[in-house]
Amino acid sequence: KCDWSSDVCSSDLAKGPRGREAIFGYHMVAIAFGQGVGPFIVSWLAGNAAIPPTGLVFQISILVGSLAALTAFGMQRAAAGVDGKRGEAAMGLGELVRVKGLIAYIVASLITITGLDIIVIYLPLLGAERGIDAGVIGAMLAARAAASMVSRLVYVPLLDVLGRMPLTYLTMLSPALAFLVVAAPAPVWLIYVAVIVAGMGLGVSATLTLSGVVDVAPPRARATALSLRLSGNRVGLVLFPFLASLVATAGGIGGVFIVVAALLAGATGGV
Repeated sequence: KCDWSSDVCSSDLAKGPRGREAIFGYHMVAIAFGQGVGPFIVSWLAGNAAIPPTGLVFQISILVGSLAALTAFGMQRAAAGVDGKRGEAAMGLGELVRVKGLIAYIVASLITITGLDIIVIYLPLLGAERGIDAGVIGAMLAARAAASMVSRLVYVPLLDVLGRMPLTYLTMLSPALAFLVVAAPAPVWLIYVAVIVAGMGLGVSATLTLSGVVDVAPPRARATALSLRLSGNRVGLVLFPFLASLVATAGGIGGVFIVVAALLAGATGGV
């Protein structure tokens, strides 16, 4: 029996809230794997060159993107055969955004996803500002990607032990504290630890906010809610780096991490 929605459940893995969380966890592990492998491929193609072979990188991207598109078309055809008429009226966007907790989860998702990108963008700049070797910064970013992947692998067991809300508080506030450490004039080893903590916390909280959107949205509007979340993420990925650049210009690179820490704390309160 599917006790979490009126959707058709075609496999044991998809049944029940725990099965759904497991699917989200595996999905986010795949994303973390791609985020870790992508920069490695670029650096491998570049070799000792200062600039990687951009043309070859884009050719590989076109190939991978084409394979992903073909996979998506296959998924769409399979879904059409499983789910027929639900007999429920579609929920309007205005009604959907008034669902309690939905906007809070969407905003939290936006901030956690942006936090992961801020590390990748601004940690090298922070290293240059403080004279930290580029190889050390690269190792920090690799450790961050690995920490995110490991945290998502143990996501479901952590959820079973701690529960949704305590785990949400822990994995959103710990990266906030980690960003404050990065912003402070801390020794390199402590920044290393803080980046790993941020990677683990954001890895789990990004998954939690994704599943949280599905959890609070009515079954007939889950696809729309996820589309709204994705749209919010895209707006954030454009807007936040721009705002961060203004902060960095005014107060240095460390100010960017302080702003993200404050946003994470505020999003935790909202959730």
